[in-house]
Amino acid sequence: MGVRKKPMRVYSVVKYAAIACGDAEVFMKFAQSRYKEKIWAHAAGVVIVEEAGGVVTDAGGRNLDFSKGVYLEGLDRGIIACSGQVLHDKFIGAVNCMFATMHHMYVCYNASREEESKVCLLQCITCTFATIHCSYATGWGFSSLFRDWFSPS
Repeated sequence: MGVRKKPMRVYSVVKYAAIACGDAEVFMKFAQSRYKEKIWAHAAGVVIVEEAGGVVTDAGGRNLDFSKGVYLEGLDRGIIACSGQVLHDKFIGAVNCMFATMHHMYVCYNASREEESKVCLLQCITCTFATIHCSYATGWGFSSLFRDWFSPS
């Protein structure tokens, strides 16, 4: 794929900004057991992406609820931010398929390590969208490498 540099670990708002300005198309934040996302890590980024025409929901397709206090509650699967609705629908479909029918579901729910959950999700997305043959994830999200595979048509 021509990746020459190691991905940088950056805060979530930087990833949201990359989507808003067109440098990336997808950001997925995987749910972690025993960790709750704080609203201040996502609120501004969600506004920026949505104002730029993007879509941000939990990985079940529900809007994020910033009214519950300090934490984003109910993120059992994670967060998906995309540059547009068509791409977002594809990722929601992949996640729903994974949780409903894929044999990796048990592993994802019970992964002893966070990395196992990421690999599991990538495998499931690969199964769902045969055009993605990628085991590259940028720490907490996917990079703009997916731009070529997910072009809205």
